[in-house]
Amino acid sequence: MSQESQVNQVEVPIQLLNGSSLPTYANADDAGCDIRCNLLHVPKGTLFLRPDRNGDPTKAKASIQPGECIKLPTGVHIAIPAGYVVLALPKSGRAFNMSLIIANSPGVIDGGYRGEICIIFRNVGQSAEIIEHGEKVAQLMCIKYEKMEFISIEDINAVPSDGRGSKGFGSTGVK
Repeated sequence: MSQESQVNQVEVPIQLLNGSSLPTYANADDAGCDIRCNLLHVPKGTLFLRPDRNGDPTKAKASIQPGECIKLPTGVHIAIPAGYVVLALPKSGRAFNMSLIIANSPGVIDGGYRGEICIIFRNVGQSAEIIEHGEKVAQLMCIKYEKMEFISIEDINAVPSDGRGSKGFGSTGVK
């Protein structure tokens, strides 16, 4: 029995705009599937879009200047089943090699959202970064969740804990 067959799968209806690719898992054991950008539907004149000199829309590029934040389209719409959430997470190579981070990482895609999945990139580097149409821009992870039921109490310290209390933000040290 393979490892992959032991992982639960959930059906997620998907609609792809022209020029979009189905998100794919690079390896059988990957938790996140790669999603690619789709620059075919970005309105002409959009500041970050660099059209191809020969007019080929599939050769369009997005230019992200240092400090700039852009919303990069994927052309992917999904219908997430009840009880699940999809997280848009960074690709490690984008952050390490290109200084591009997902500004709202993780990007939370709730079950009721039916719009296009877009990835919000921020360039934290010192030079412009280029993303071409069809490049992998993030990974999606589908997670089952439980809703929280909040119970009002008078003193949070009356709830049993491990003794940490309000200590945080480096209170345990780095070594």
